[in-house]
Amino acid sequence: MLANSFEAEVFVQLLLEKWKHPLAQDADFREGLLESTTIAIQNSLNGVVLLEPLKPDDFNFIAAIWFVEWSSLQNLGPLEFSAERTKWLDDVKRSLPSCFCDPDDLV
Repeated sequence: MLANSFEAEVFVQLLLEKWKHPLAQDADFREGLLESTTIAIQNSLNGVVLLEPLKPDDFNFIAAIWFVEWSSLQNLGPLEFSAERTKWLDDVKRSLPSCFCDPDDLV
C-alpha cells in the first residue's frame, strides 16, 4: 500500500521541506500524514469527491496531502503551528495550481 512505499515517504518529506512545513522534521507527523493521505486517495478511488473542483478520477497525490493537512486544521481546532501550517497550505496551492484544478482547464 502507498503508506508503506519508500518513494511516497520521500515525496512527502520533500514536499514538506520545500515549502517549509513547521513539522517537516517530525517523523510521527509525516507517518500520520502519509497514512491519512492513503485513506483520502482510497476514498477518492471509491468515488468520493474530497476537494472541489477535482473529480475523484482527477484527485492526485499532492492534492491528497494538501487535503489531509487542510482537513486537520479545519476539524481539529487550534493545532500547534496553526498559522505556519496555514501558510504552508497557501504556499503549496499557489505554487502548484495545476494540482488543484480540473485537468480539462489546463488544455
